[in-house]
Amino acid sequence: MTTTPFRERDYCTRIEACDYSTLSLRTITYAIKDSRIETIKIGSRRLIKVPSFLKLLGEE
Repeated sequence: MTTTPFRERDYCTRIEACDYSTLSLRTITYAIKDSRIETIKIGSRRLIKVPSFLKLLGEE
């Protein structure tokens, strides 16, 4: 199974965002609460929009 490179994805989980960056889960959660990262909710899952996350990291 091949996986899509992180920067080419549309969405990711908070854990995947932690693995990609040096940010903690708590920091990412606070950024979501402060609306600095765009997310969508599917059922009970909250997914991060990767372009929004990369913008926060300054990697646009």
